[in-house]
This record gives sequence, C-alpha cells and structure tokens, in this order.
Amino acid sequence: MKIEMRNGSVSISGYVNAVERESRLIPSPKGPFVEKVRAGAFERALAGGSVELRLDHGRVIGGTGDGSLALCEDAIGLRAEAAVSDPETVELARRGEIRGWSFGFKNPSDEWEEGEPPKRTLLGFDLLEVSLISRRMVPAYTGTLAEVRGEPEAEFLEREAEPEVRTAPDNVHYWRELMEMKRNYVSTQ
Repeated sequence: MKIEMRNGSVSISGYVNAVERESRLIPSPKGPFVEKVRAGAFERALAGGSVELRLDHGRVIGGTGDGSLALCEDAIGLRAEAAVSDPETVELARRGEIRGWSFGFKNPSDEWEEGEPPKRTLLGFDLLEVSLISRRMVPAYTGTLAEVRGEPEAEFLEREAEPEVRTAPDNVHYWRELMEMKRNYVSTQ
C-alpha cells in the first residue's frame, strides 16, 4: 500500500487482495476456516456496477461511482487507487494508522476443502465495497506494506496485525492460541 499526503487529501494505492493467497483464520458460527479468492473472481465482480470505498467497513468515503476509487484485477489481485479527502481518513493516514485493505461482498459462489482448518475458495461474488482498514480492525488477509510520502524522507512501515478473533466456546483451543499470539505481539511493541 502506498500513501501520499497532499494539501489536506491523501492518495492511497495498493492491493486489496492477492488472489490465490490464503487469509488468516476467519471465525464463523460453524468454526474457523481459511479463505482465498480464485483468480478472475474480482474481474467478474467489477463488471457488476459501482463499488463503495469505506473506512473500516463503516462510513462511505468515496467509490467508483464518484471517481474517487479505481479498481482492477491484474496478475497479482485486486488493485485499488483512491483519492480521499475525508478528514478522519486523512488524519489516520498522517499518523500512520491505515494498516491495510479489506472487501465486502454478497452472493458468494464457493468451493470447500475439508481439513484442519477447512479451506474456502471464493469463485465469484457481488463486490459491494472495499475498505481502508485502520488500527481499529484487523484485515483478514496479511502482508501490508505502507509507504507514507510527502514528508522530507519517506517512512516505510511493514505491519503485521495481531489477530483479534472472537470464537465460540467450543473453539477454546483456538482462543487460547490467539490470546497467546496477542500477548506476544503486545510485549514486542
């Protein structure tokens, strides 16, 4: 992810998702699983109409309809370029608190592979929104590189978010493992 500060606005570009790459462990009522997006799924989804740009899957801060967001799928995955003037988002970017991207969809077509954990492959879906993710959330997919420009020197930050997953009581062993990972992450900060 590249972030460029300019006169009270911010330009952000990067990959919302790298196709064929597994996610973090995702909690669900049926138990945790990992997920990946099949190559070509985003290209088909983008033919479905406009896509909103949101902050943390909440408030709309732009979109493809108003020209503030451009999306395309290439050989790596879903690439986004956004021009944002929303004051909260600009301030989060200035403080280095934008940690990645996420996306929201409905009507998935998928395949499941049994295992520990089960694996889901998204073959297609209706793409509703892409979100800039702040420190308040943890992206489902890892590996964000952020570059903040517009300062005298560029500041490069590699961020790995701590897993903050709520699980059902029957997944106590996952919960303990995740809490240990979180304690280890906090102690290294």
